[in-house]
Amino acid sequence: MQLQIYLISHPIIQKLVSEILYCKQDTNYNLYKYEELGFLLMYEVLRKYIVVKKIYIKKVKYIQEIHIQNQKESYIIISDTTKSYKMITRATCLFPKVIIEHIGLNQYKNGYENIVNYTQSLSHKLIYILIVELHLNNYSIIKILDSIIKRDIKNSNQILIICITCSNKILEKLGNKYNNLHIYTTKITYK
Repeated sequence: MQLQIYLISHPIIQKLVSEILYCKQDTNYNLYKYEELGFLLMYEVLRKYIVVKKIYIKKVKYIQEIHIQNQKESYIIISDTTKSYKMITRATCLFPKVIIEHIGLNQYKNGYENIVNYTQSLSHKLIYILIVELHLNNYSIIKILDSIIKRDIKNSNQILIICITCSNKILEKLGNKYNNLHIYTTKITYK
């Protein structure tokens, strides 16, 4: 199986990405754009993974329909929150029981232990691990994946990598080592 790379081409997302990457504007305005972009990226990626069940409640005069998220699914977001905090802040709007774990790509030892604890406590659930980075251009992502897959996740289909830009060299390395990962990006850079 090959590496699954999805180029997100939604016009609003592409507009926000080009404004962030190429326009030098007010810092507060850019933070707002990162927040919107993160929300839209999470929505685009997770809409095919989130399962919603309908429940019908019979009232005296009508039937009320309620939509709830599958309780057997759990989501862990792994990210360097010092860089991507604005992108993941609204993630709790999409799924309220999300666990956000800070792992700097260069300092990841402590974060692994927390992730192991989370995945062991949620062992009865289907766990999706979302790795969110602004720009995927660092080889330490491979060390993070090594640790997660060896200790926690038996199926790397449950790991989703979300980034604004991604280096083609990183994609080649990931493709050689983990050929069934799902990577969602808006742009692939060639250097």
